[in-house]
Amino acid sequence: MILNPPAPAWLYDSLRSWADWLEAELSPVVATVVWDESLERCGWSLRDLICYLRDVEGEVHQPRLQIMLVEADAFLAGVWSDNWVQERAYRLQDGNHALEALITARRQTAALLADMEAAMWQRRALHAYFGYTTLQELVYLMVQHDRQYQVDIETVIKKQGG
Repeated sequence: MILNPPAPAWLYDSLRSWADWLEAELSPVVATVVWDESLERCGWSLRDLICYLRDVEGEVHQPRLQIMLVEADAFLAGVWSDNWVQERAYRLQDGNHALEALITARRQTAALLADMEAAMWQRRALHAYFGYTTLQELVYLMVQHDRQYQVDIETVIKKQGG
């Protein structure tokens, strides 16, 4: 699926450190941040972003990794999550609680991969959208997903003077 994903050690460190980044960047501003101000790029608020990332972590990333760790050539179902913002009424949820849950979930995800045998990074699965992929490629997609939303989170914080 993806040609030449970065080395597993780099991927693991990137995945693990994202929780630390979230904590360092958002914890100091949670009391003053305007959770409902929307981004021009996507129309989502910081609350929407954090709730969405929390749900993707627990309902998409973790289950996919868990099945790949126990089953060779597992099937990874496609998940349409773009409608979750409205379906799940993120605008009514507590942003601080969602942030804490996201950070906890990411640390749990990283723990799944801690001390994993090198050969496991090459374990394959059949992804509904991307075809055959390896655990290494899947984690690379997760890291890219993080980076995409990290830019959005930074944009909101800077826009609000943080």
